[in-house]
Amino acid sequence: MQRFEDIFPNHPKGGYLYLASVFRKHPDGLVNAYLEAQEAQAVLWKAGVNVFSPIACFFPTAQMHGIHLTDHDWWLAHDRPYMLGARGLIVLKQPNWMKSDGIGEEMAFFKQRNSPIFSLDWPLGKLDV
Repeated sequence: MQRFEDIFPNHPKGGYLYLASVFRKHPDGLVNAYLEAQEAQAVLWKAGVNVFSPIACFFPTAQMHGIHLTDHDWWLAHDRPYMLGARGLIVLKQPNWMKSDGIGEEMAFFKQRNSPIFSLDWPLGKLDV
């Protein structure tokens, strides 16, 4: 897995990259998992990277409307169409990222279809344009 910081700004262009981050196994809870995913997505957007984070995008709606927040099968079913459309994967290397079932499945999916997989260090550094 190549560090995203090492290839930026020469990352895959066109379409979007999928951002995988720790959720259920985040050591500081689901809200902090969401806030970190949101921050990473915003930093990447500001750097000109078109990225989609399911945690940053879906968590507020799921929380406000009583959707079971830790139902792995529900999340995977809703993430899958976005995985199918993505050009590659960025894995946010938060604590417990290697223990995350979701990240493991996302990495396997992108590896199986020979899509690029990048890591992004946490806490975030600056992405120089």
